[in-house]
Amino acid sequence: MWTCHLCTYEHCSPSEEEYLQCAVCGTERIGKTVTVTSKRKADNEINDHNNKRGKNVGDLLVRLPANPIRMITTCNKDGTATPATSNKSARKTTTSLIPDIKLSEVAPAVLLRNVLPVELAENLLKELMAESETWNRGKWRVFGAVHTTPRTTAVYTTKSSRTQAPRCLDPGIYHAEANSEEIGHDCDFVGGGDEAGQLGKHYEGSLLMQEAARIVGEQVKQACPWICNPTTSSTELEVDQGDNNEVQWRPSFALANKYVGGNECVGWHSDYLMTLGPRPVIAGLSLGARRDFCLRKQVGKNNQDLNDDDSAKKGTSITVAIPMPHNSLVIMYGDAQESWSHAVPRCANSTVGRHGVSGLTRISLTFRMERPELYQKHKVLCHCGRDVCLKSGNGRYYIACNPAYGGSSSAADPQASSGCGFWQPCKWAEEEAKRLKEIESAMRVKVNLQNAA
Repeated sequence: MWTCHLCTYEHCSPSEEEYLQCAVCGTERIGKTVTVTSKRKADNEINDHNNKRGKNVGDLLVRLPANPIRMITTCNKDGTATPATSNKSARKTTTSLIPDIKLSEVAPAVLLRNVLPVELAENLLKELMAESETWNRGKWRVFGAVHTTPRTTAVYTTKSSRTQAPRCLDPGIYHAEANSEEIGHDCDFVGGGDEAGQLGKHYEGSLLMQEAARIVGEQVKQACPWICNPTTSSTELEVDQGDNNEVQWRPSFALANKYVGGNECVGWHSDYLMTLGPRPVIAGLSLGARRDFCLRKQVGKNNQDLNDDDSAKKGTSITVAIPMPHNSLVIMYGDAQESWSHAVPRCANSTVGRHGVSGLTRISLTFRMERPELYQKHKVLCHCGRDVCLKSGNGRYYIACNPAYGGSSSAADPQASSGCGFWQPCKWAEEEAKRLKEIESAMRVKVNLQNAA
């Protein structure tokens, strides 16, 4: 057995013991003699593999990591627009391997590896492993039965000047992420007293956490230079010369989740948007064991995203499985929360990439920027007298009764129902999303001009 000095992945299997590079991050092995013959043989194998992938010259220059991104496409064999729920035998599935640099071509996301300094990543992992012993498991009611979420959760502020927990401790942000294939989506939060405390403890971020948040903000700026602070106006962007920190996206808090072994997971969901605003940027840092982070989109659902000539693509499902090794970062942007859903699926322990410090345990930190100016300006109560939640469906934004409250004035009410049924379109979210899309387009043009200069 040998351990990677960079990501600390333990290579235990007989085949992995012969690797000259880390199976997770690709770092060259230290202390292993590499002969000219074995090096030439490895290079020939890589070249043969790339040659089989296609004739595109650009593809031939891409070295896939040991655990590459996979794109799984499912569609009807006859090219018709039959819904995905009908006759599964009439559908076909294809899997493609995607280099990291091409992820943004198939999904609104970017994957970065080794984002934090090695020592910072390891110390932060150790700190969170110790603190996570006090994290909470949320409880949810499904048709009267109470279930617990298959992971533990906490919230960390990432600004030392903050003295209060983020407003996002509203149960809604947790309800969306607590949905799992076991519990289902029609469930009620079970709690009482301080709702935030029941859903997940909140902590003032340590110096390690604050430094990680700062680096994540810088990584977002470098990898996605068109992303900016969503409160920025078009005028501010026109005068910005690239060194104005006020127009840079910076996280204000991090939602932490701990997954112990492959049995702990989070099902398909998209995040609630009332405290984040439309088209939010969410940067997810993975520490510890390697797990798949998946994105899924139904192409052509309700005739969206397709022209009349694209009827053959209707009913096609696209799933992107992103292996997230220790110290890797996935950045979701654009319509990732509106048109896509994401999950960390349940898996066998044998498929989890063991880490030298945490073993089979993975900790994720999803860094987010709250937008209190939107929530405070557009505060609405449903018929239950509770704050509504903001979601997007069928290409439109809407506000509705938050199912996390169970339709009762008391979250602890054992007779809590599925809600009061409040629902209405959200015009201000539509306008804000349009403004953000225009700013993103302008920023992309600006970045392209700067790169061409």
